[in-house]
Amino acid sequence: MIDRNRREVLLAAGTLTVSALAGCSSGPDDDSSSGSSGSAEWLGWIPQSAVAGETDIIHLDVPSAVAEFPDEAQSNLGIDSLSEQYNVEPSEIQDFITVTDTAENGAQVVIMVAPLNPQELLDTFSVPAEETEQYNGYQVATQGRGSNVALGESALIIAPSPKSFIDADNGNVSTVDDGSGDLKTTIDRVSSATLSGAVSGDEAVTSAELAAEPLRGGVGISSADGGNALMEVHILFESASDAETVLDENEDDLIGSIEEDDSTTLVDLSQDGRYVVGKAETENYNL
Repeated sequence: MIDRNRREVLLAAGTLTVSALAGCSSGPDDDSSSGSSGSAEWLGWIPQSAVAGETDIIHLDVPSAVAEFPDEAQSNLGIDSLSEQYNVEPSEIQDFITVTDTAENGAQVVIMVAPLNPQELLDTFSVPAEETEQYNGYQVATQGRGSNVALGESALIIAPSPKSFIDADNGNVSTVDDGSGDLKTTIDRVSSATLSGAVSGDEAVTSAELAAEPLRGGVGISSADGGNALMEVHILFESASDAETVLDENEDDLIGSIEEDDSTTLVDLSQDGRYVVGKAETENYNL
């Protein structure tokens, strides 16, 4: 349902950002129920100030991906390259998060949660120690091409303003996990998936004109039986009435949007409060 080019770019862009910087030497009115519903604690890494505009957020549960995803899918997600670049075992990388401002030339944030050696990473980024400062347990580059890099013993943060994300890690600012709005609700619905995220409404469905405008989309990818992936798409509307109308008037369009090619088969399409929820089995492990 989300434009496939956009899907493939979101996580790849996060991986490329890390690589490039290293080379400088992504029914009822109750909306809480869902097949993959949970609490996305990793949202505690993201300060509320980082999602003031239209924002896409992608999260990869790396240990689950290593344990469950086929080797090709792991390779496409860049897990091996991250492991090699930063001298950590793939299973030691806990979370990989991208936060993208969807405005033209919008900022992108990359967070990798893993046991790291900050001094070794300074050498990797070719950042002299005198061009860094200590900030709440992180080494933050203050000059040159690495000026948006923060290096800690448990995380790497690449952001225009990394200190706000360090503050989030230390519990000093309000985070997305502290909130209760549509963004958190949508992500919580898919958060138990190995690869999950939320995109803006106009990206939630790109191949169909709907009877009501979607506000946001949530997507989750997990392993299914037989080597395929189980994909869930949760499309949020202004009201349960809008969601019902879309399901009634655009069911064929939604099915066509989900079954974009022969590799994807619809399992279920239903309404859940303000959401229309589609579930499908697919050979693709990309959002």
